[in-house]
Amino acid sequence: MLSLRGMWCFLKSGQMGLVRRLERTSTELYRVCFLARAGELGLLQKLGTDGASLAETGLALEIGADRHPALEALLDLGVTLKELDLKNGRYRLKGFLAKALAKDTNDSWRAMASEVSGLHVACVAAAPGGESDARRLAEMTAAFSSVIARSSRTLEPVLTAVTRELVPGNGPFRLLEVGCGSGVYVAAALRRNPKATAVAVERVPEVAEKAAASLREEGFADRFRMVNDDVRELSFDREFDLITLHNNIYYFLEAERPDLLVRLRSWLKPGGRLAVTTVCQGGGGPFSRVLMLWSTVTADAGSLPSPDGFAKMLTQAGFAGVRTQPLFPGEAYTLFTGENPA
Repeated sequence: MLSLRGMWCFLKSGQMGLVRRLERTSTELYRVCFLARAGELGLLQKLGTDGASLAETGLALEIGADRHPALEALLDLGVTLKELDLKNGRYRLKGFLAKALAKDTNDSWRAMASEVSGLHVACVAAAPGGESDARRLAEMTAAFSSVIARSSRTLEPVLTAVTRELVPGNGPFRLLEVGCGSGVYVAAALRRNPKATAVAVERVPEVAEKAAASLREEGFADRFRMVNDDVRELSFDREFDLITLHNNIYYFLEAERPDLLVRLRSWLKPGGRLAVTTVCQGGGGPFSRVLMLWSTVTADAGSLPSPDGFAKMLTQAGFAGVRTQPLFPGEAYTLFTGENPA
């Protein structure tokens, strides 16, 4: 009777709708967290279409028997979320997202799930932040460098098309990519033009190493040079036809961007171009808003630029023919270009 009375009081309080709505919303957060962890562990790939028992999964993932209770709890969470299925003691992929993220071709989206569940959630939890939060988030961002390099490839179709527009199909051409990440756009440029050469700058050692290995594997060993350093510490001659910064202008503080742009222009040949792609202020969906939040609560990060403000900054740095071009419907994602005057 007491339990029934308690349930009646709970229903009468009017909180049932709140509980159900919060439960549904939390479920989607747990789904992203589960998929992120399962993807990074290799769990989704190991289950495949045939599935595996708890013991087989632990063996495949090299997880000791003492951690099997935690592994089982993780698998059962996947079942509850309907991303996995359990029949006759064997776990199998079931949900659309689990099946999609198990594919090797969707590694960038596995990384995106990890970035959202790890770094983005931490940014929201830290807001509006303070000095200790800012330093902690900067350390987290550095730790996520390899994940971010992978997740940035979700934009590969768009930025590959941009690369094809910026790089001519033939003739001598020299590219400098600042913050090359996975090196995918350096590779796109070198594939586009068989006479092109490139300098790829990446300050995170493990990211630079992986990018260089990938470029060598593709047969570009004699056409690129990897520089593992911060571009602020480098100097080049007036030697480049194109300098690109994809998805990284917010790693530079607003106060240092004018000098950076002037230095980059000094490395361009007369008529050479600078191209910057970035999410901007003032538009877009949740992803753009979270990136804006990250830029305001993380130490040593610069705020996202505004389209008009950054275009003006390029002009003030001496670039001519400055243009802004929205690249992605629904998001404030923009390509800025400017030329070094002859």
